[in-house]
Amino acid sequence: MSSLIELKDIHKSYWIGDKEEPVLKGINFNVEEGDLLSIVGASGSGKSTLMNIIGLLDSPTSGEYYLNSQEVSTLTDDQRALTRNRTIGFVFQSFFLLPRLTTLQNVCLPHLYRNTPAQESRDKAMEMLQKVSMDHLHKNRPNQLSGGQQQRVAIARALVGTPSLILADEPTGALDSKTGREVMDLFIQLNAEDRTTIVIITHDPAIADECKKVVRVADGHVVDVS
Repeated sequence: MSSLIELKDIHKSYWIGDKEEPVLKGINFNVEEGDLLSIVGASGSGKSTLMNIIGLLDSPTSGEYYLNSQEVSTLTDDQRALTRNRTIGFVFQSFFLLPRLTTLQNVCLPHLYRNTPAQESRDKAMEMLQKVSMDHLHKNRPNQLSGGQQQRVAIARALVGTPSLILADEPTGALDSKTGREVMDLFIQLNAEDRTTIVIITHDPAIADECKKVVRVADGHVVDVS
């Protein structure tokens, strides 16, 4: 396997007034193609900041970040946005489905930024909805779906652009334990059947333990990789 992500001595600080507050303090680890990896840590450990850097939503203060062998830590905002759209699919705790759009239209959204032909976009979106067992509800709007169904739609949306990486931020955090179990089973299935590379950010050790590899973060440091 080759490394999809390489993080080398990643530091991130924020300025609060005239005081510099370090959040990440020299992060080093790799994510291999086909990994199902969790980044786990308590609130304030730095895992959310780390997720923002991996997801190209923010840049490190220093260090090197290689994504598909390209150094991306120094990209401009526009370059980051383009790389993000082509390479990363996001799944968030709060789903972030647009309420006025149908399930199918929500899944099609990433294609808008690629100018994908409408029929091709619809066909691919239906294929992804079928993969997550939501194709029968493609005409429903988010308020007509349960939380677990909404998260399945969000996963289909993340997959529709054929990303190199799925980045999931507390994907079961808004769900009851049974529904969370079903969503986690779906991630495991996608990873096993399609070799989809998935990184899950979580504070839940039970979710972390379901993954092939666990990166534990505390006080801005990686304290264990197992």
